[in-house]
Amino acid sequence: MLSEKEVLFDSSKITLHINDYTGIFSDFDPRPYSKKALSDDFLIEAKRAAKDRPDENLELIFLMHKKKRRIAIENEVKKRLKNHFKKHYFLLGNELKHIRRKAIIIVFIGFLLMVLATYIAYMGYKDFEFYLLRIVFEPAGWFSVWFGLDQLFYSSKEKLPDYNFYKKMAKVDIKFMNY
Repeated sequence: MLSEKEVLFDSSKITLHINDYTGIFSDFDPRPYSKKALSDDFLIEAKRAAKDRPDENLELIFLMHKKKRRIAIENEVKKRLKNHFKKHYFLLGNELKHIRRKAIIIVFIGFLLMVLATYIAYMGYKDFEFYLLRIVFEPAGWFSVWFGLDQLFYSSKEKLPDYNFYKKMAKVDIKFMNY
């Protein structure tokens, strides 16, 4: 049978020790817990802890001294955390879609420019204007295709770790427990 500590450190649980509720929030934000900005230290630690955790049935457990716990504050903190995680999951999802959509359009335009340059070369136009267009369209097409593919495969991947973190945390079950 598993001990209580072994259950706390299960692979589907992120367990963090805090001295009080302010450990979750920015020290510089004077607003109430329902609107307060989250601490960068908390987010960094949560990202590190969530990295290798499964997406399903994930729990975020805050260990806090029994005398410092307040149920009303805990409910407010849970709601604030859920709202933060869902908001950023939605925002990053939209940003990734926008990056990918823009990249596909750039690739398409680049491909179209290369087709036009090929058509001009194939038709054998010798006029200066067509020759100039071919000279401009060909490198512009190649550049657009490569730039669009770079955006599609590399720039969007830079956002993926944060997106995956917020995706996990948007579904997380948040609990406070005594230590």
